[in-house]
Amino acid sequence: MGYIIHYRISMAIGQKFNLKQKQIPRLSMQTWLPLLQCSLSDLHSHIQNIAHENPCLEVKSGFEMAEGSNSSAHRAFLSYQNQVSNASSDEIEWMSISTQSLFEKLDEQIVAPLFPTPISQKIAKQIIMYINDEGYFEGDIEEVAQECEVSVARAESVRQRFAYLQPYGVGAKDYKESFLFQLTDLDIDDDLSLLLSAMIIQFESLEKFLKHPRLGEAKEILRSFKNPPAIDYMPPAPPVLPDLYVFFENNELTIRMNNAFYPDLKVTQVDKYDNFSKQKFKEARELVKLLDLRKSTLYNVTLVLLEKQYQ
Repeated sequence: MGYIIHYRISMAIGQKFNLKQKQIPRLSMQTWLPLLQCSLSDLHSHIQNIAHENPCLEVKSGFEMAEGSNSSAHRAFLSYQNQVSNASSDEIEWMSISTQSLFEKLDEQIVAPLFPTPISQKIAKQIIMYINDEGYFEGDIEEVAQECEVSVARAESVRQRFAYLQPYGVGAKDYKESFLFQLTDLDIDDDLSLLLSAMIIQFESLEKFLKHPRLGEAKEILRSFKNPPAIDYMPPAPPVLPDLYVFFENNELTIRMNNAFYPDLKVTQVDKYDNFSKQKFKEARELVKLLDLRKSTLYNVTLVLLEKQYQ
């Protein structure tokens, strides 16, 4: 590389982050693991639940500011609120536009000639009951056969006909079968179809096909497949609130914690200083340390990932 990458971390308040390895307080593992696994968007409510049982702990959102504040934390919170609001609006719009659900779409297709008999239609509708929101069949075909009083082979043959239903790929057991279902809808020559079938079946070993003369065509078709198959019927995902940001600044690779959304913890002693109060005071102080440890842990993990990229 033409320049040296410097790693540093800067806090919103301009202070350096303490990267010194900290010891997890004794008997705090039950508190530590959920705290580390919790997303930043859920962190405040998670700690608030802990505070409800601890009179020595007061929790305040890092972005709780007076209305009209110009602080960077408050501006960040307003920006996030706007994103969430837009995402909610998008979901409402999606729900209003997508007047037909996945299961309604499937149900209207359970007709002849694909399902010509009452029993085949009964089996197909029973299969639909085991299709999840992503479009995959997550049931047991033997159970479907028992419920419809038919053989397993008969029930499976009906499920295989889902390859011709829209959205294409629905009713498959996994992504590979979904791709094979979607392949049946394509108008391509036999050689390309055979190549794609082999690539799908050996998806974990695609390097075997690197020298195939029609690899480019096959890759373009694979990219066009829906994964999951019912993705067009799924609501948009909510915005993700990051714990930290990584970006280049003056030829330095900077890692910055998203402090605007970290809760502020205040530890106070209660008037009655008995054994219960002592224990709660100790737990509150440990929680403050664990919150700092969460930041340093996430920072160190990010730093290791960055270093691995440039080795």
